[in-house]
Amino acid sequence: MAQITVVNNTGSDINVFVAKDNETDDGSFITVSANGGTESWDRNNWQAVFIARDQAAGSPLEVVLGVPNQTVYIN
Repeated sequence: MAQITVVNNTGSDINVFVAKDNETDDGSFITVSANGGTESWDRNNWQAVFIARDQAAGSPLEVVLGVPNQTVYIN
């Protein structure tokens, strides 16, 4: 299976959710550590990648495109 990888190049932890089709993960936001932290999700299709820089209710989400076998860099 292909993977979508997210690298966090910011100075703070971020929380990331990668949309899914029929994959078996639990679909939770995952914390990606600051300063180069990396996480990968098994995905075979393009997916929306949601980034939360703050955990407060009502905080904005950023959405970028995740493509299998490519890396999304968050700066």
